[in-house]
Amino acid sequence: MSLSFFVNNLHFAVELMGAVIFLMASWLTFDSYSVRKDRATLTRAIGFGLYALWQVLYAMSGGSDILSYASFFVFLIALVLLLTSFFKQERLQATAIIVLPTFAAWNGSLRTASMLLLIMIAYYSYQRSKQEFNDTWKPFYLAFMTLGIGSFFGIFAANQASFFFVLELLFEFGAFVLLARWVWQFLQLRIRESLILVFISAALFLSTIITLAFSTILISQITSETEESLLTNARVLDLHIAGLKEQSVAKVTLVSRDPILPQAIMKNDFAALGTLAEQYMEIYHLGFLTITDKQGNVLARAHALSRRGDSLAGERALEEAILGTAFVTVEESSVEKFSIRAGAPVVQNGKIVGTVIGGYPLDNPLVDNIKRITGLEMFIYQKNIPVAATALAEDGRTRMIGTPLSSQDIATTVLDRGNSVTTREDLSGQPFFASYLPLSNGDGKIVGMISAAKPEQDILDISNATSRLTLITVVLIMLVLTYPIYVFTKRLTTES
Repeated sequence: MSLSFFVNNLHFAVELMGAVIFLMASWLTFDSYSVRKDRATLTRAIGFGLYALWQVLYAMSGGSDILSYASFFVFLIALVLLLTSFFKQERLQATAIIVLPTFAAWNGSLRTASMLLLIMIAYYSYQRSKQEFNDTWKPFYLAFMTLGIGSFFGIFAANQASFFFVLELLFEFGAFVLLARWVWQFLQLRIRESLILVFISAALFLSTIITLAFSTILISQITSETEESLLTNARVLDLHIAGLKEQSVAKVTLVSRDPILPQAIMKNDFAALGTLAEQYMEIYHLGFLTITDKQGNVLARAHALSRRGDSLAGERALEEAILGTAFVTVEESSVEKFSIRAGAPVVQNGKIVGTVIGGYPLDNPLVDNIKRITGLEMFIYQKNIPVAATALAEDGRTRMIGTPLSSQDIATTVLDRGNSVTTREDLSGQPFFASYLPLSNGDGKIVGMISAAKPEQDILDISNATSRLTLITVVLIMLVLTYPIYVFTKRLTTES
């Protein structure tokens, strides 16, 4: 199991732990309000309750933008209520006006605002402790100061696998331990509440353990199956390219045997050559078709009629065709770029008078067709640079092409040794599981790679969905059992 999956499960467990502790704090504060009708106490109780709700939403948000926005909105309201509970009532409105507009800034500004609110809560609770000479506030203000520090590191967290995210998670855990100590001070004085909250805590704790165990097993199985599927589907692309190679060499050989073609080449009849090239490219469904003289000078391009006169000298398909051999390879051309290129000689009276070069570009439409079959992201690499990809970059518009593969191990294994490999890799800053196979030219030399990939977030989404379903089931069971437990504890405390 990768670090991302481990951190994802740890994040879920820590957030649920925080939800339980803030739920306890809310319960006890509401109980205090029932004895002492104080608006500040009620405000604090609601703040604790909303904070608990935020922890649950945050744990279950996964990659959902809507749930993330909703959870942060609840979080800000909770912090505002907790902060204003330390002020006089007339200051509530002014504080809310200052904080709420920062919600539109979303990530960086929003996290900064929440960090400041957490530190302010810690400061004012510290002031309350000094004013009342009450040391019971110490774990409280230390907890919120620790949450503030953790939130500061969260500003720099790029993703769940980053060092700053793990650091934020560790500070959150420490803060929850401190807050649990603060809650325990008051819990010891209330037997009935203790029994109820112990039941709730135990139920949530068991649900967390069960959820983590189940999701870990599920993720391990899904990861294993994904790796096998990726390699299989990478071979699907490899077989498709192999089929296109065979088609290319067969089709250009047929075109080269047209009896009209040699005469048109000898006469430099560009109009006739252009018409023939267009007809044959359409008949044989080729990606491109080029006709040259025996020196390799372009006489006609069916896919770009205005571009002629340049030379294909140096291309392997042309070199072999001029020598009289039909040949197919994978190489780069100035017009068709990285492509499958087949060449065949055009012969008249036993002499080679020109060549026909045709094939298929290794481009985005090609990998798009394979994705429709496999459902996976497909890539074609020229050396270690992707030249065709179905996956989109973080902006959601541009393809993940042009950026060299960062892993030297993959390049060494596939390009140098000619072996296949399946691994986790960051592509354009996004984590993927991917399989890589070598791509060879007609001489057997490795000139690139083909790859099938699956975003790691897809697997995390399955894990998060499983965790949410388990948590919802446990909460429903708890709601059914809450009333019987309440009646039991009430009778127990009355008899005692």
